[in-house]
Parts: sequence; structure tokens; C-alpha cells
Amino acid sequence: MAGAAGVGSNVPAYRPPPTNAAGGAGGHMGCPNPPAMWNVSGIVSGVISDGVVSMTAELALRAPEDGPGYADELRASPSGLIALGETNVWDIEPGEAPRWHSSGAYFVEDILAGDFDGDDDADLVTSDVFFDGDVTMGYVLTVWERGESGLELRAELPASVPQMPLQVAARDLEGDGDLDLITFEDGVVVIQRNDGDFAFERVAGAATETYDQYSRAHAVVVEDRDADGDADVVVLLGDGELEVLTFSNLGDLQLSAPVVQRAVDVEIEGHEVDFVRTGDVTGDGLSDFVLTVSNDGLLISSSAEGSTVDAKEIIDYATAIKLVDFDGDGMLDIVARSGELRLLLSRGNGELDESVIDLVTYQLADFEITPAAGEQAARIDALYKLPCPQLCDAGCRRCMLNACVECLTHSDCTTGSCVTHRCVDGEPRDADAGIP
Repeated sequence: MAGAAGVGSNVPAYRPPPTNAAGGAGGHMGCPNPPAMWNVSGIVSGVISDGVVSMTAELALRAPEDGPGYADELRASPSGLIALGETNVWDIEPGEAPRWHSSGAYFVEDILAGDFDGDDDADLVTSDVFFDGDVTMGYVLTVWERGESGLELRAELPASVPQMPLQVAARDLEGDGDLDLITFEDGVVVIQRNDGDFAFERVAGAATETYDQYSRAHAVVVEDRDADGDADVVVLLGDGELEVLTFSNLGDLQLSAPVVQRAVDVEIEGHEVDFVRTGDVTGDGLSDFVLTVSNDGLLISSSAEGSTVDAKEIIDYATAIKLVDFDGDGMLDIVARSGELRLLLSRGNGELDESVIDLVTYQLADFEITPAAGEQAARIDALYKLPCPQLCDAGCRRCMLNACVECLTHSDCTTGSCVTHRCVDGEPRDADAGIP
């Protein structure tokens, strides 16, 4: 891939992670060298009924053996599923084999799907970072067009400063039918104006006086906050305390100075915001923020008036969070991985009812849930990282994909004993069953 203009024309080549005495890249599960020995991830799909998961199909993801090919993040898109690895994107359409794409020297931080050329296909934007050794060289938005043969690189939009990863939102701010891209860089809301053919023009939408290049945006939301018919820009910001900045839309791609609200009793200095999800959890029609700070799950009710916004801890040690209207009441519910998969049903005003979804979470990297429609049950797609898949027989690999409780250790896998254990569907696996 060519270097991103404005960041440097010579993008450094990818350098794989170091190995150690435990074997494998970073000593993953004690697997032997080379890193290709763990270059496989598996997606298991199924349905959820009364909190119980029934698995129905499985899909393996494998990348070339010259780089890390595992996937550790799963996203739903209008055309199917998107699986993300460090430098890899798998495009998974129903009934089609997964199509793998490499971002070259780029590390994929985030992804967004939308129709950027008006052909009703779900194109992609990835938020990427590239390094020279341990030194961050820059951040860039990479725009991919979906065509008959998969994804094709169409544009690279470099950030103005290299220090902070780019959080990106998409919205037609001009009313011309084309999705524009919105980021927050160097204390400025930046609009990448889309002409409808993957040509983007950089526009500075609004500047702030108190925020600079070290002010990290954790999320960007575009929606009509003041009910005037125009889409406003909301930024969740913070390096010490969390703040919600609202920029009103003045028309002609111009934004007002921000209204600043502070999240009470939330300190993140010295901690890490791992990820943020946005959507209406409280039932007031405006987006809230659901995030993890040092793995604690928080709900930020961003629609509050005044100088502060409400913040409450909703779950301990959350390592993945998804928002979905699980029960069809129009409010987004929260599904969080915290040892188990915990379902927090929204009842309005921030009230949550908690239950557990029966899915084994060992080696579960990420998941997606599609809400029930009509008589159909909710669908779940679970992404597992598989340790040492080349050392396992076919039955064992299938057993791991189906999350057999007793059979997710390296030693059980190599002995083949796992094929006799009971898996989540309640049926024993027979060594002679010939499962592919």
C-alpha cells in the first residue's frame, strides 16, 4: 500500500510481535513458533432463546502465514459481518467465503460502515495507525469501496497530528445525499466533505480554545441534539476527567463553539478508556455513552442539561460491550462480557435489569448480537481465538469452536481427549463422528 499523503510517503514495513521462551508471539497459550501457528480465528453463529445459546454454524478465518492473521474484534455491517485483526479486515457476506484484506503496514484501530458512493453497498472506513518500530508515525482514515471482488482502497485521509487515534462518525451534513466524515483532531472538529465519488475535502468545522493535540476524543456522535432539524456534533473527551462537548450545527459546514458538560465522579487519569459504544440506552431519543475505564463498565447519560452529565457504574470488569435492542422496546440494551455474557435490559431513565446469556466465554474475543425479528430468535455471532489449531485434530478444532467447557486448554487439545467432552449443545462429541 502506498504511503498516506501528508504523513510520509515511505510507510514502514510491518514488524511482527516478538517471541519469547514460552513460544509463539508474546507466548500466546504456550504455542510454538512461528506466529503462523495461531493464525486462525473461528466464528460460531447461533440463536438465543430464553438466554440459552444454540450454535448452528461455524466459520474459520485464516490469513497468510507472513503476519498475524487472527481476528480479535467483530462488527456487524449492513452487508454481513466484519472481523478485525491488527492489520487485517475480513469481509463476511451471507453465503460467501470470507474475503481477507490487508492494511499493509497499518494497524486497524476502528471501523465504520456506510454507503459513501451512493450505490447502496456498504463501503468501509478504517481508522488506522502505523509505526516505525515503537514510534507512532501517524493516524489515517482509510476508505474502502465495496465492489464485485470485495473491498478496494479508494482514499487515505491523514490526521493533522500523529498523537491521537481518530474516532470517526459519518453523516450527510450538507443535505446533498453524500455521507461526510467527522473527526476530532488537535482540538478541532474536522469534516471530510464527500463529493460522492470517494474524493474528500478537509474542512475545519469548529475550533476550541481549551483543547489541543493531546486532548483525546474517545467517541464522536453526530445527531440532532437541539431538535432544530440539523445534525450536531458531540465529542466524548478526556485525559483526566470525562467531558461531553456539543457543537451545534450552524449550516454551511460551520459549527458553534462547544457546550461543555462534565461527567461527575469519573476520573480516567492514569487509566485507560478501552472502548466506547453509543446509542439511546435511557429512552430519551438521544445517544448515551457506554464505555469501559480500567475494564469497569460505565453508562454516561449524555443528554442531561446543565454543566454535568450523569455517570453510573453498570458492571465490573467488562472486556467487551455491545448495544442492541434485545427485547424490541425501542431502547438499546447492553450486552457485556464480564466472565459471563451479561444482558442488561434497559427500562428507561438508566434503570437496568440484569440476566446471563449462556455462552462459554473462554477464548471468546468478541461477539455480535442481532435482535429478534418477528418469530425469529435473536442471532449471536461469537468470535473465538483458537490456540495452536494446527496441533489439533478435526474433532478437537470443532469442539473448541463450539466452546466445550473442559476442552479449551493446550494439553487437552494435543491429547485429543476433548472430543469426548460435552459441548454447549449438551451432546457428547464422539471421536469417530467424523466432524469436519
